[in-house]
Amino acid sequence: MDPLGSGHYEFSYSTLHNSDVQAGRLHDRYDAIVLPDQAPQQIMNGSASKIMVEEFRGGIGDKGWVALKEFAEQGGTLISLGQSSNLLIDKLPLPVKELKRSLTREQHYALGTIVNLQVDTTHPMGLGMPQEAWGFYINSPFFQLTEGLSSQKVSVIARYPNHDVNASGWLRGEELMLGRAAVMAIETNPGKVVLFRHPSAAPRADARDTSAVV
Repeated sequence: MDPLGSGHYEFSYSTLHNSDVQAGRLHDRYDAIVLPDQAPQQIMNGSASKIMVEEFRGGIGDKGWVALKEFAEQGGTLISLGQSSNLLIDKLPLPVKELKRSLTREQHYALGTIVNLQVDTTHPMGLGMPQEAWGFYINSPFFQLTEGLSSQKVSVIARYPNHDVNASGWLRGEELMLGRAAVMAIETNPGKVVLFRHPSAAPRADARDTSAVV
């Protein structure tokens, strides 16, 4: 399956395994790298289970992280989906706090909810999107801006409205999402980091128009 709708939007992609990342010199081959929806520990350390195909065991490790960091420092774009946003927030000096992971299930929880989104259609990433959109939400990250470095430029591409986040379905702790960022772009000069709220940019989850942001 094409994970990002690249066939529809006519751009090519390659699949990277741990060894590909660890080999380094990523900016020589790629303009952007998309990190899947996995917790930071899973990305870094992976699984040692022998029931898993060998090429999918383990994680990128410290060597792989250094390669990703160098990729961004050399002008590459790192795009995180879902939980992988926490890896970039934890390891890079980004002016962002991820709020969802600090909340308990009793404070905030969604089984699968349609939410309202407000999109900055003047930003290049928002081109082709309506200003008011719907998205699918299932316990994915949402973000708060913090103090950043003067060399950084931060853009909120999509946010939750100040009221009525829930468009359809069940959502506990809706008030905690009011006005929070859903998609952010941080220009780290020369590189860029993009944080996406939801792990799937489209298939079987969001409407086709929301995948245009990717």
